[in-house]
Amino acid sequence: MNTGTLFTPGWRVLSDACGTANLEERVIQVLGEIVQSRGGLLWEATPEGVLFPRSRYGSAGLEWPTLQDSDPLIRYMAGREWIINRGDPFPELPDWFADYLDAWLLIPLLLPENRLRGLVLLMRAAPVVPWNRETIERLKTSSRLAASYLALQDAGQALTIARRFETLNRLSSFMVHDLRNLLTQLNLLLGNVRQHRHQKRFGEEAIMTLDHVVRRMNRLVTQLRQPPGGEPPSECIDLDTLIRQLIQVRVIPMPCPVYWPCRISRRVWTCRDRLSAALGHVIKNAQEAAGPTGRVSIRCRQGAAGSTVISVEDNGSGMTETFIRTRLFTPFETTKGLSGMGIGACESRDYVRALGGDLAVESVPGRGTIVHISLPEFSETDHHDQPECRVKAA
Repeated sequence: MNTGTLFTPGWRVLSDACGTANLEERVIQVLGEIVQSRGGLLWEATPEGVLFPRSRYGSAGLEWPTLQDSDPLIRYMAGREWIINRGDPFPELPDWFADYLDAWLLIPLLLPENRLRGLVLLMRAAPVVPWNRETIERLKTSSRLAASYLALQDAGQALTIARRFETLNRLSSFMVHDLRNLLTQLNLLLGNVRQHRHQKRFGEEAIMTLDHVVRRMNRLVTQLRQPPGGEPPSECIDLDTLIRQLIQVRVIPMPCPVYWPCRISRRVWTCRDRLSAALGHVIKNAQEAAGPTGRVSIRCRQGAAGSTVISVEDNGSGMTETFIRTRLFTPFETTKGLSGMGIGACESRDYVRALGGDLAVESVPGRGTIVHISLPEFSETDHHDQPECRVKAA
């Protein structure tokens, strides 16, 4: 072991994550430097009471036995915060320790209330440092510091795993929500086949709806195949084309929205599928609120500071201010019973805000609701590092 770092404070070595050694190796290094040991082994305790070999450092060549925290020697060490020194008269040394001539110190790594986090075995030092109370106290203090760092590492890894599962669950929920919407469109189409199948316009709309559903499901499958954290590509989208296509695929679920486009073509830089899902959710909610005999209108206009505002209005039952403030954008809160998931409004607002826009709601109980979606207009200067932008149909 390098004795040049003998006086390096232990916490600096333990917290140095930039080196090549992992935390377990640094723990052995810190404890070894106190007594100038040339290497050692570390065992990690599991919740089931088994101590598995985890890491080695330096010239330790010992076979790796698996230990039990119920072993009398280990229980004695943990209960009394005792460090086993081969030179001390201790009659019940384990065979693997006694038979290995270079084994010198066995140090418990203890958390509060003497909970055993692991064990460290250090090899014999050359020359042997004085074995006195000061050395023992330094080892005990450093071993507790090392145990706390190992516990902190465990907590960080557990948090990372939990966040990955949270991300996966969130993504799954949003995709299930999209699939439910597509399934609703297919059910509505199927329900109207017998009544309208001979009408030419219905046939055209049915083909358009099926084409939309198939393309959307194909894109969902592609999204599932993307690596974790991968974002779908953005492109320059013409809002007028996007809104008209969304209306066309939603003609079957009445009422058909009435659309007032902006006088000047408005463009945004966004992911086509995600913006389609957000706008489609707002339109679908308006249709459901208005009912078959109700009224839904969509207006597109220029907003402040170069933004575009899309307003979706219905004459449905409306919502109270309290409901909008406390429940509308809360995930998994829904008024649709088993037919709803309660994530569409939250997902739509989050994505619009991620684009630099906003989604606001005006509603009066008994009179209806207006949803205002403001989006930043596409700017050539904002995307100068992108390839030439050609407006694409949604």
